[in-house]
Amino acid sequence: MLRWIIMLAYLMLCIPSTNAKDKPEGRIGDLLITATGVQETNTYETLAGDHLPTKPGFHTVLIALAIRNVGKYSVCANLGATLEGTLGLESKGWAHFKDNMRVAYINQLLPGETLTGWFEFPDIRDEIRPVKFRIHQHDSNQGCGMTRTIGYRNEITIKLANVPQPESAGR
Repeated sequence: MLRWIIMLAYLMLCIPSTNAKDKPEGRIGDLLITATGVQETNTYETLAGDHLPTKPGFHTVLIALAIRNVGKYSVCANLGATLEGTLGLESKGWAHFKDNMRVAYINQLLPGETLTGWFEFPDIRDEIRPVKFRIHQHDSNQGCGMTRTIGYRNEITIKLANVPQPESAGR
């Protein structure tokens, strides 16, 4: 009987599980960041909040996110994002979190709280397809008024092929 248990345990270790790299999420310090949708659209949002059509031959990529504080303390952090596309494209995006602000500054996200929003990447040529999404924290501190260093890992990469493409990605 013990031999069967050992053999079963060995087989379970050998069976490939869901690859964590294929999940559309990652952690930066106490922030669990999940890409919940990706959408390509023919509009972009102006600083005034108006939605206008893109230039002919271009489109906008929207990546919706849920950011959850999985730690024990409030989190303050400044995030940035880069879209990697086919044909070697890299494009910086801007965030839409909390009342349509165009900054990805997280202020006092309490333990267990989730913030939702999206990053917008305008002016992408129609020939370019989005491939990966990199999100990073600009510094290594997630403390709100105190220093709480998150260590060396302050960037995650999410393969967009693993992210749902709903009707609306954050809008």
